[in-house]
Amino acid sequence: MNICLKTYAKQHGQQHLVVKLEERLPERILPPCELTCDFHVTGYDDYYLLALDVSAVLTITCERCLHAFQDAYHHQTVVAVCTTEAMAEALMEQYECVVALDESVNLVDVLTDDLHLFSPLKHSYIKDCDVEVSQWIGDKNEILPTTLGL
Repeated sequence: MNICLKTYAKQHGQQHLVVKLEERLPERILPPCELTCDFHVTGYDDYYLLALDVSAVLTITCERCLHAFQDAYHHQTVVAVCTTEAMAEALMEQYECVVALDESVNLVDVLTDDLHLFSPLKHSYIKDCDVEVSQWIGDKNEILPTTLGL
């Protein structure tokens, strides 16, 4: 889903989209994945700022216990969409940067990339992991489960 940054920069206020993703998702996220995205585009001379506020309820397979769980995902970011590599390099310390020569960006690609980077890998707390599996999960200094009596 390409959005024309020049067009959206002229519009005032937040734009609202619901995007359903089924491809290119991280392996830990079970499809389909429905994201609610509010965004705003601000235009500058050599770049655009794309402010994103994304939320979803993700079904994630925990890398620790390998059981699926629901996670309330919420991520806010600002992406600088630049027309040149030099401009992107200059803004890299302040923003995530993307180079787009035609003043448009594929919003699905940006949202998918953010899921790869910012969605959780596992339950927030080890106590939330599956009970049967959690007996085999110890703290990082423990090698064998305590249930073996070793």
